[in-house]
Amino acid sequence: MSVETCEMPWAGKPFIEYQEKKMALLPKEKTLVIAKGTQGISAEKYPKSRRKSPDGYSLVSARGTKILRP
Repeated sequence: MSVETCEMPWAGKPFIEYQEKKMALLPKEKTLVIAKGTQGISAEKYPKSRRKSPDGYSLVSARGTKILRP
């Protein structure tokens, strides 16, 4: 039996690039569900990743809803 392996970009700049490529493949009229499933936004209006700290990392708390800068 053969096992196929590949790199999975789950953090940092590789993840942002991966996410941007996946978002570019979505049709513009596609609706994305956000805010714990209570709101929707079209794919063309969805903001790009903006969670970058000046030092290259962020501390996240409150189940991912707060970002603490070092």
